[in-house]
Amino acid sequence: MPVQKKDESADLEIGGSYRWRRNGEAHMLNPATIAKLQVATRQNKYESYEEFAKLVNDQSRQLMTIRGMFSFTDLDPYQLRGRALDCNRKALQNRCNVTGINQ
Repeated sequence: MPVQKKDESADLEIGGSYRWRRNGEAHMLNPATIAKLQVATRQNKYESYEEFAKLVNDQSRQLMTIRGMFSFTDLDPYQLRGRALDCNRKALQNRCNVTGINQ
């Protein structure tokens, strides 16, 4: 069988804008996070998944996501629930009035 020469022009370029690169811009999914996720799924270990989640969540605090730019405070769930129920009740009453449904 004859030996074929390798055509250098046929090689695909490496990369793209979103590819992880050593010493490049930071990505949430990098070799460390992917390795933790692979270990967690292959070995079915929840502890490894928690390590993966901690790595990803810590990165969001480093302004890698829009959510990481905000700070959230915990509210009493009863206050939030009461407000949500009041809003839903008002919206439902308005919809019933518009469609003519008796309450």
